[in-house]
Amino acid sequence: MQGEEWEDESTRALALKLIVAGHAERNFCPQSLAHRLYISRRHLYRCLHSVGGVAEIIGVARAETAAMLMVHNPAATMTDIYPAAGFGNDEALRYHFVRTFGLLPGRYEVGASSHRPVISQALAQTRAATGSAHRHHVAPAPGFHVQQ
Repeated sequence: MQGEEWEDESTRALALKLIVAGHAERNFCPQSLAHRLYISRRHLYRCLHSVGGVAEIIGVARAETAAMLMVHNPAATMTDIYPAAGFGNDEALRYHFVRTFGLLPGRYEVGASSHRPVISQALAQTRAATGSAHRHHVAPAPGFHVQQ
């Protein structure tokens, strides 16, 4: 792998780890992610284009967190869940939930979807491409688990 390609793979891996760690923050967005990585937003979009795009990955991470919150607290309402998962409103939660799982949050049941987390796939691809030699470690958001 040439220098620039390795840098993009390394940036992609760190960006994905930061998304896992920070996606539930209310103000977490592509611009704040680029700022944390000390790169331009345009470069961030280039690095993550091959794994689904920045906004898509953040939306999937939030939908997965919402699903996890729903499973662990069935009495919680969408009004409780959407801010805890990082969404700005319940409409955004529904939109990303349907895109991620193919059904509305009210119809979600554990095992109802054959969905494999996009973030897990992207991390696995990045690890394979870079030989999993990353110096950076970012802990996932509380209660959020990335399957490996």
